[in-house]
Amino acid sequence: MTQRSSSSLRSLITTTENALSSIESLGFSTRGWDPIIVRVVTRKLDQTTNLRFHQSLPDKNSPSSKTLFDFLNKEVMNLATATEPTP
Repeated sequence: MTQRSSSSLRSLITTTENALSSIESLGFSTRGWDPIIVRVVTRKLDQTTNLRFHQSLPDKNSPSSKTLFDFLNKEVMNLATATEPTP
């Protein structure tokens, strides 16, 4: 992701969720993949979003993919709201 935008983040979330769903539909379990998912997805983030994610973590434990996706969905909403045209 080269620029920080709601559409870029939404695309990353959707692509990742679709890939995980496809893997699971093939009969493979993605349970226990959180460290891999978080690492791969955070490497795709722009520097600002990546920093904000790590700053939002309450402790040094490895975050879950749910924590990451919850954060990213909030960022999508915040960015979409911030870029809405004002009447």
